[in-house]
Amino acid sequence: MVQPLLIFGDWGILVLRIVLGIILVAHGWSKIRNLKDTGGAFVVTSLVEFVGGLFIVFGFLTQTAAVLVAIQFLVILLIKTKRGQKLVPSFEFELLIFAAALALVALGGGLYALDEYLGIWVY
Repeated sequence: MVQPLLIFGDWGILVLRIVLGIILVAHGWSKIRNLKDTGGAFVVTSLVEFVGGLFIVFGFLTQTAAVLVAIQFLVILLIKTKRGQKLVPSFEFELLIFAAALALVALGGGLYALDEYLGIWVY
């Protein structure tokens, strides 16, 4: 490990949070906009993506939101694997979202998060 680069660890978490959160908000917003077209079970997934994405961007209850996102994308991956889908672009995208959510579960929101500012600790 390159010791001088460790000082940028919290910046890396911030970038991860912002990018993952923006992707989730955009993904969930398209479903929330058309709730009539969205099926019953997908209302919950769209809320997890949209609200969870906002929470992740701002670093509010980061680990809790990331756990919900990770569970959701694990289910998506398991369903796609059961259908026999291999590494196609959408599968890879969902795998990356799952991995990023797991990273935030392990790392937390970092120094530049509302969790840190408000003193919220979720274990």
